[in-house]
Amino acid sequence: MMRQQYNTFRTLEEKIENLTDFQMYIRPGTVCAEVPEPYIKGARQIVCRFLQHNDMGLTTFAHSSGGARQHKLYRSRRGDVFLIYSEVGRGDRIFYLTKYLLMDLFDEDNMPAFEDPPQIKKFEI
Repeated sequence: MMRQQYNTFRTLEEKIENLTDFQMYIRPGTVCAEVPEPYIKGARQIVCRFLQHNDMGLTTFAHSSGGARQHKLYRSRRGDVFLIYSEVGRGDRIFYLTKYLLMDLFDEDNMPAFEDPPQIKKFEI
């Protein structure tokens, strides 16, 4: 593994360890960054591939805000999948990937198989 990639993984793991589950949870109905329409088809393919291959650790699936924000997926050491927004001048914000967040890219008809992480069950109403 390249040194830069190792450092990226280590930094993400440190964030996960230092944030609470609530801080890494986006409630349904919350307005958040969206993938621009022209990039949705490609983003869907990348997300599906990531979810199907447990050996993938980090991937960028889209850009928004004129390229100033990257939309990424990260699989932690413990196997949880996170959505990361990497923004110029702001750094990485990390959230549990949920079905609600996947609805930004997929309709119910083409939603990939995915279960919300158990860590967020305590926050659901």
